[in-house]
Amino acid sequence: MWGSVPCIHQNGDITGYSVQYRAVGSENKDTVETSETEITLLSLTPETDYEISVAAVNTEGIGVSTNTSAKTSAERATGISSSAVAAPTSGAVIGVLLLILLVAVLLIVFVRWRRSHRGSVKVKSKPLPPPKPLREREEEEKGGSQSGLEMKDFEESNEEEKEYYFEDPSNIVVSRSDVPVAEFPEYVKLLHQDRDRKLEVEYKSLEKLPAASTEAAKLACNISHNRFKNIFPYDHSRVQLKGNPAEKGSDYINASFIDGYPEKKKAYIASQGPTELTANRFWEMVWDYQIPTIVMLTRCFED
Repeated sequence: MWGSVPCIHQNGDITGYSVQYRAVGSENKDTVETSETEITLLSLTPETDYEISVAAVNTEGIGVSTNTSAKTSAERATGISSSAVAAPTSGAVIGVLLLILLVAVLLIVFVRWRRSHRGSVKVKSKPLPPPKPLREREEEEKGGSQSGLEMKDFEESNEEEKEYYFEDPSNIVVSRSDVPVAEFPEYVKLLHQDRDRKLEVEYKSLEKLPAASTEAAKLACNISHNRFKNIFPYDHSRVQLKGNPAEKGSDYINASFIDGYPEKKKAYIASQGPTELTANRFWEMVWDYQIPTIVMLTRCFED
């Protein structure tokens, strides 16, 4: 099937149409005349590509032909309509549109599924390696003072490790101002949103804080009073004992003051666990400052 020739191009009254066709690669060409704008070609070979041309015929002769091509189906072909010329093109367009629509639907479904499951994803981390016994660790770090403390091994986890990806936390802005006590629960909820990303940012920001001096802890007379060689109190907040003015370093203990709330200075003391060498100074600290709360963070278990 084809459209009629516009009047301005007819060059006279059209009396009919001349249709020529042949199999691709064949020298034989068949011609069919018709007065209609459609025709059915008979006795075609199945699964064969054909070249087809259509030209208008008027009183002046045959006009310029329009060429196209088509392929017959696998079944025995009794004919092929000229409307099949447009079928491959329209079918390809429809196929592409359907493919684009399918991809768009799948993308929308995936995005909605990801949003609905964002808050329920559980993260499994690698099991912690069992720590070394306290005595062995002290011997490695400072030459080893004896103590009656022993580390218990962590139970090894059998859970599989799963990879987990966070968005770049550097793009998240976290408030650096003080948080009123009444608003603290809501602030914590805010930090836990989006799988704790903002909380992660706050922890990472601690690494960027300028390090305070720890000169007193590193003096030769005080170095043996540190349980570990890499954990020292800051000079500006360390606890200073009364000690003996005539004895250098007698005012030192590995402990720091902690401010309370609201604006309660030196409300608590954070201290290393006492050793045989530091036990006397530990009790001297308790006696000097009469602070009822002393914090000692440790993973150790006695006996």
